[in-house]
Amino acid sequence: MGALGTGGLRWGEANCLPSRTWHTFARLIETAQATLSGCASQMADARRYWDNVTDNASRLIRFIRAQVKHVTAESCEATVELEHRGVGVFTATATGPIGEPDQLRAVARATSDALSDAFDAKGVKVRVVSIQLVESLTHRTVLVTLAVTRGSDQGTLLGVCDATRDPVRAAALAVLNATNRFLEL
Repeated sequence: MGALGTGGLRWGEANCLPSRTWHTFARLIETAQATLSGCASQMADARRYWDNVTDNASRLIRFIRAQVKHVTAESCEATVELEHRGVGVFTATATGPIGEPDQLRAVARATSDALSDAFDAKGVKVRVVSIQLVESLTHRTVLVTLAVTRGSDQGTLLGVCDATRDPVRAAALAVLNATNRFLEL
């Protein structure tokens, strides 16, 4: 009697795949399953590595931290800290209402103030024109528009940063994203 309608042939017999091939195939499937189950942890490791590389890269301006604390039931204070390589650490604060869009605006203002302080000797001034948190499907993004002045040069810059994991940090990084070419960061 044949197994599974093979006309009397069993796995590994003539006119079927040899048992060695099936064992190889089974090992291949097991390896693929192990690889797929390890992908999530490998992706998390890769993200942590990339965050570390981008946060600690040798840049002219290095982002250190951004935080928002509630001052009263209706207001918050944003603090941003940046390091200007070879010059020092610059910390700025800004206050605003308690809602998330207002908190992000306060973070962006604090970041622009810290940048202005860091580049004061070069006559650079950075001012936040607008900031928006955009939500699309599974991602959140911060968009910021800045007015910048360096000596007699004036311009408008646009910055963007993924805010899915940390909107407060993203607001600060969006400002840095907007100014990186203008300030040659």
